[in-house]
Amino acid sequence: MRITSRMMVDNLRQNIYNNTESLASLQQQLASGKRLSKPSDDPQGVSLALTLRTTSAQYNQYLRNISSATDWLQATDSALDQISTVLTRARDVALQGATGTLDRASQEALGQEIDGYLHEAMQAVNSTQDGKYLLAGLQVGPGTAPFTEDSSGTSIVYNGDASVMEREIAPGVKLGINVCGDVSVGGDEVLTNGLQALLDMRNQLLNVGAVTAGQIDKLTTALNDVPSLRSVVGTNTQRLSDTQDALNSLQTNVTAELSQVQDADVAQVMTKLMMQESVYQAALNVGARVIQPSLLDFLTH
Repeated sequence: MRITSRMMVDNLRQNIYNNTESLASLQQQLASGKRLSKPSDDPQGVSLALTLRTTSAQYNQYLRNISSATDWLQATDSALDQISTVLTRARDVALQGATGTLDRASQEALGQEIDGYLHEAMQAVNSTQDGKYLLAGLQVGPGTAPFTEDSSGTSIVYNGDASVMEREIAPGVKLGINVCGDVSVGGDEVLTNGLQALLDMRNQLLNVGAVTAGQIDKLTTALNDVPSLRSVVGTNTQRLSDTQDALNSLQTNVTAELSQVQDADVAQVMTKLMMQESVYQAALNVGARVIQPSLLDFLTH
C-alpha cells in the first residue's frame, strides 16, 4: 500500500509538472506571438525557420547591394548628362569660333567661354558618389582625380584604370556598374577625346586663331558617342530594377513561409490555453483529494 500511495503521488506530481510546462509554453506563445522559442518545440520547424531566416538575410543583402548600385548608376548618368550638355553648348560656341571673320578680341572671348565649358566638363567627369570617383575604374580615391590637365596645359590625362566595379545582385549573379573614363566607342575614347577637343579649341582661340574643322569633328564625335555610354547605364539600371522586383517577390514568399512556420495562431493558442488551464485546475483538485489520504496511509503503515 505504501508503494502504491507513493506512486500515486509521484504520478500526480509529474502530471501537474507537465501541465505547468504546457501552460508556460502556451503563455510564452501568446506573449511573443511565436510558436517556436526553443529547438525542442519543433526540431524540424526550428531547422526550417533557421534556413528561411538565412535566405531572408541573403535577399536583404542583395537588395542593399542593388540599392547602392542603383544610386551609383544614377549618379553616373547624371554626370554623363551634364557632360553631354556642356559639349553641346561648347560645340555651338566652337562653330562661331571657326569662322575666319572674327577679330582676335572676339576669338579670345570665345576661348574664355570654351575654357569655362572645359572647367564644367572636368567637374562632371570627376564627379563622386559617397566620396568615390564615378569614372575612375577602381581608382576611386581619395587621391588624384581621374581626369587632369598635364603640366603644359596641352593634354588631358586619365589617371584611372579600366577595371570593372562589380556588385553581387543575386545568387551567383554579378553586375558591372561603372563606366571607366577611358571607355571607347568605335575605337574613340569618348570622354578623353571630348575633353581634349575642348582643351585644343580653348588653346587655339586664345593663342592662335580660328577653331579648326578637325577640332570641331573631334568634339562632335565625342558628343555623339556619349548617348552610347548612357544607354549602357540605362540598361544596367533596368536590370537592377527587374532583379529588385524579383527579389522583393521572393522575400515576400519567404516571409510568409517563415510566418507559417514560427508564428503562433493566437486564436488557437488562446483556445488551447483555456483548455490547459482547465486541465491544470482539475489536476490540482484531484491532487488535493489524493495527497492527504495517501499521506495518512503512508504514515500509518
